[in-house]
Amino acid sequence: MSNGASTANFIAQLSEYGVYIEDEQVLQQIISKIKGPEIRYVAVLRPDKSIITERFIFGSGSVFSLPPFPVEDINKKNYTSKFTTASDREFIQFITPITSVKSSPFDAFAITPATDKQITEKIGYVRLIYSQFRHECHRRRD
Repeated sequence: MSNGASTANFIAQLSEYGVYIEDEQVLQQIISKIKGPEIRYVAVLRPDKSIITERFIFGSGSVFSLPPFPVEDINKKNYTSKFTTASDREFIQFITPITSVKSSPFDAFAITPATDKQITEKIGYVRLIYSQFRHECHRRRD
């Protein structure tokens, strides 16, 4: 599962600028490059959890309905959950916040000059869904 969390973190880091300016084309270019036999869905969302851009990646019969966005506290570094579809297919969902850091040397309006604190702002989320079956098969080959 660390591969999924790492992939979600990587997408979050690459997506910061695209989310900040809400450039769907830039974000689509980023998520179109994400590949792997276990990846079934990737999306970049706003802080209110509405979708900026998304991509479904279907493999042999893996069409599924997205589970509801979790209501648990997802403000931690990574959120991971498992879910099962009506057709008994198991998936793993990874959600990672996209953050932007403001600091006095780069953003004179973000903080008062008397402090050197950095302000981290959550500007969106990455939602990545893996096929549990494909993930296990891929891990066994390694």
